[in-house]
Amino acid sequence: MDVKKVKAIRDWPVPKSTTEVGSFHGLPTFYRHFIRNFSSLVAPIIDCLKKKYSVLWTEATEVAFALIKDKLTNALILAFPNFENI
Repeated sequence: MDVKKVKAIRDWPVPKSTTEVGSFHGLPTFYRHFIRNFSSLVAPIIDCLKKKYSVLWTEATEVAFALIKDKLTNALILAFPNFENI
């Protein structure tokens, strides 16, 4: 993985508006096939998108935000399984 891109994900600021939450949500959604239980992990962030004008950033949302950033920057996750050697 490119070190600059990993650093950009790790340094991603906490979203303050629904637009910023949607922008962050788009990133892990692209890689959802590589993250186990993705829908459960991202659920608190999706709850923030349901509010039209304000973002209710809770402790659960903060944990989900940090966990998803960690999963995206972990190079071991972002690989397809090799079924040829089984």
